[in-house]
Amino acid sequence: MMARDDGHVVVDVRRQDEYDAGHIPGAILIPNESITAKPPEALPELDQIILLYCRTGNRSKQAAQKLYAMGCTNIYEFGGINTWTGEIVTEKELHKTCEDRKCDRGRTAGDARERRRRCDVLS
Repeated sequence: MMARDDGHVVVDVRRQDEYDAGHIPGAILIPNESITAKPPEALPELDQIILLYCRTGNRSKQAAQKLYAMGCTNIYEFGGINTWTGEIVTEKELHKTCEDRKCDRGRTAGDARERRRRCDVLS
């Protein structure tokens, strides 16, 4: 599912420091603690496919429940990065070849799409 270009978004719901230490390529950061009364700005479409993960699966389950309660309908919680067998990147690795040194890709989810346009490291 993650290899398909179906409009899905991969969401890391861990803390910033955990995300910076290593995350799934292309994942955006929306810490579980920041998901409150309304859907995050980075998830504007309630029917968008949302793939959630954290470290072990606990926070991603909590986030999935909160997003479902807000009306999100295509949520897939796939556990923790501790069992992920695919590629993992760090923030430092992302910017080794980044021409835009002011790029802050992944720092917050609010304008993740704009950062993706500015930084073509993973494109």
